[in-house]
Amino acid sequence: MKLAKAVSGPVPESIKNRTREEFLARSNLNALSHDDLYWVLYRAATDAPGSADSFGQAVSDLLTASLGAGNFDFSLAMTPNGHGGVLGYQNDALANCVYWGGDAGVLPGFGASNSITCVVFWR
Repeated sequence: MKLAKAVSGPVPESIKNRTREEFLARSNLNALSHDDLYWVLYRAATDAPGSADSFGQAVSDLLTASLGAGNFDFSLAMTPNGHGGVLGYQNDALANCVYWGGDAGVLPGFGASNSITCVVFWR
């Protein structure tokens, strides 16, 4: 895998402030960019009541709304107190794949005390 995008500093408000309707109306529906995956994780962390189960379900629901039921697989890792840094990788051999990982505190809500790593594969 090669580093495709590394984020330093705050995530732009334009990404954080997207509505669900704006997210689902984007032109690349049935695909995800790094910014799209960050929005999914940010929205799930903001909206989930604080448990790993509710956060994971919120991520799954948003991915299903975007990519369609049965059209994707994802892995979500949550670690208390973080691991260090924010990374985004794209594997050229897997064109329909996006990865995002962030230290505790990068995401709000549930992400404030947990590092979050997520990789999504889709058809």
